[in-house]
Amino acid sequence: GDLEDGEKGESTGPLKTANEMLPKDLPPVEDMAASVAASECSEVGVIKNLVEDLVVVESLPGLPALDLDTVLFVAEGGLALGRVFDVIGPVTRPLYVVRFNSAQHISDR
Repeated sequence: GDLEDGEKGESTGPLKTANEMLPKDLPPVEDMAASVAASECSEVGVIKNLVEDLVVVESLPGLPALDLDTVLFVAEGGLALGRVFDVIGPVTRPLYVVRFNSAQHISDR
């Protein structure tokens, strides 16, 4: 119903759509134990930022965009960083988002 002056509605945080998921609603990220030799990899970008449980990788100019779930590896040591969870930004130079379970999970990598 409509609220009248003096009445307060229940507020449980920001509004969200029926299909929107909060980070706590997502399944846990699996640890990836894969590694590759540097000679088998192509450089696709650099780590630009860490935001809570996300690592943002800025792509290099002139490369085709990667698909979701593409596995990214760290150049030093060839260990898997994780899977591309989201692609944001301009099509010509996308940012790849790799999701972790927590900021501590990123530190442990």
